[in-house]
Amino acid sequence: MNPNSIDHAEIAWLYYVGEKKGKFEIYKLTQGSVIIDKEYSTIRMKFYSTDINADEPFEFIIKQKGSNYYYKTDTYDIPEEEYEIYPHKADDGEIIFYTGDSEEEIYLHIAIE
Repeated sequence: MNPNSIDHAEIAWLYYVGEKKGKFEIYKLTQGSVIIDKEYSTIRMKFYSTDINADEPFEFIIKQKGSNYYYKTDTYDIPEEEYEIYPHKADDGEIIFYTGDSEEEIYLHIAIE
């Protein structure tokens, strides 16, 4: 996969605790930010919020280790920590990565040309 093959990517982030409890945000891919590193089996992307009061774009990295996938993001308190994320692939090149716990759910949708 090359960076130009990612046609579309966005994240839906649902919150269950804190000041954003009961809300969700949509984040769009920052154009030109996709970096695919085959040696380290990673996809690095930057996303920006559709909320006009949002902070700077943030980085979201997916890493494959064996048959499992993990993500890390610089929006968390410990940006180096990795969390498991689960891919659901469609035949047409669409991939949805999902993870969730009692605090939040994350859906990352990637469309490949």
